Amino acid sequence: KKNALTGQMDLFSMNKQESKNDNIYTFEILPEWPDKEKLEKERDVIGFYISSHPLETYKKQLAWFSIEQFETAVEKARTVKSEYTTICCGLLKTRKDIVTKKGDRMSFLQMEDMSGTAEIIAFPKTFARAEKWLGSHNVFIVKGVVDVVEGAPCKIKAQDIVPVELALSEWPHIEHITLTLPDSMTEETIVNIKERLPKGTAAFSLIFQENQKKLRLTVKERILLDTESAQLLEQHNIKVQCCL
Repeated sequence: KKNALTGQMDLFSMNKQESKNDNIYTFEILPEWPDKEKLEKERDVIGFYISSHPLETYKKQLAWFSIEQFETAVEKARTVKSEYTTICCGLLKTRKDIVTKKGDRMSFLQMEDMSGTAEIIAFPKTFARAEKWLGSHNVFIVKGVVDVVEGAPCKIKAQDIVPVELALSEWPHIEHITLTLPDSMTEETIVNIKERLPKGTAAFSLIFQENQKKLRLTVKERILLDTESAQLLEQHNIKVQCCL
């Protein structure tokens, strides 16, 4: 277009016939990329994220757990005298596997959350359980002891590492599940939902309002909470909270 405006021509266009459609471009409208794919491409092309952070994609699932940021975990660990155990969630950035003197494999993982980065140390037993997921998943929930070293970044000695997508089904043991009911919940709906929850090993309790008081009811039955059942509960405005 610039050459046309200035009257320029080149060797390869001397015999080219002008066409009325030369300057008409047709662009095919394509569907929007999923957030996860879009963020991965942003990172590949320019080295950082523009739209949001990958953890934002898992915001709904993370609301089911009491997750701390790496920065918060370090601050709390510095204020307690005994070992501080935290549950965090991070995006896996790098991974370095090594072999110990005993011949066991372990790994040092660099993870990132909204507050910063952390080094996750996966000792042989933990690494053996998590290795099958480390190559196929990106975001992990980590439970472990915070190793406080003055002036050093967050370091966590991991006890469990599970992909956030599999946390409900693959976590070694969910200690307790709390379901907070909305004020408008009827007894019939509660019974219907309770019958649809699969039987399992996790204890659970209900929190509800009665006569303007908040009450907690511990249920004798034990349940198994998977992603499908958790989403069912949320459709009825029931808040899910798992203690890992």
